[in-house]
Amino acid sequence: MSDRDLILALIQAGGHMALAIEAAERPERFDDKHWYAAVGTGRIDLCSPLVQAGLSPKETRFDRSPLHFAAYLHKPEIVQWLVELGADPNKPDGEAYKPVDLAYEFATNEPSAALVDALIRAGTEISIWTAVRMGQLDRCKAILEESPDLLNAFSDGISLTPLMVAVRMNRLSIAEFLIASGADVNAIGPLDNDGMGANTVLWYAVQGGRKGREAVVELLLAHGADVDFACEGGSTALHMAAQWDHPDMAQILVQNGANSSCLDDKGKTPAEIAQMHNSKGAIEYFSTLSRR
Repeated sequence: MSDRDLILALIQAGGHMALAIEAAERPERFDDKHWYAAVGTGRIDLCSPLVQAGLSPKETRFDRSPLHFAAYLHKPEIVQWLVELGADPNKPDGEAYKPVDLAYEFATNEPSAALVDALIRAGTEISIWTAVRMGQLDRCKAILEESPDLLNAFSDGISLTPLMVAVRMNRLSIAEFLIASGADVNAIGPLDNDGMGANTVLWYAVQGGRKGREAVVELLLAHGADVDFACEGGSTALHMAAQWDHPDMAQILVQNGANSSCLDDKGKTPAEIAQMHNSKGAIEYFSTLSRR
């Protein structure tokens, strides 16, 4: 077992006393890659030896800090501890996400109030995109009243409009407000250098693991969202619904004119995408659709 693997094994075993001894006697065995595992335990006594060994609680050699890890993994006690050690709640990662943004990850449950409160008290600056992620309608209204040009603006990093964030996070009331305020339901994100991107609001509405977004999809379609627009890789919203196993959303799309026979850039139909990803609900839906 390598030195670094030993430290990881001690973290996983909960050996805080052994970790403290290693930190004091062999600090060179500790590495930034140990932060994620230590933070994931939610135990300060397993994280503090990393600081004792000389690792920074404020940053790592990766594009995310220990505070990003703590927010993403929903560890409020570690968040508070890191903040007390001087971690910056406004430090962006490689996609321009602050720790609080990662606390509201697109595909998981909501973070605890204690975690969010700790980040806010530490001085987290709330942008329009963060306010949408957090589901704070009143804050969204206040931000847009002061800066109306942000209504259709793209965020740094991953380049999402506020409406794109709202539909992917299933913030229905905020999506309704944004559309009523003039948000573009057919906004298209920028095309990246690698050919990815150029995705629409509807594409984001059906992407990801969050369930129960049927009302958001219906809202976009009711306001003229292009149901068959080909986004990155030639994938339509129906391809995405198939990939992420959202049969109810797929049905809504088809009922609103989506072409179930459309091909992506690799020549795959939505039904074939469902098969590729073993999306059982979507497979059953497309099978039923083909028999009609």
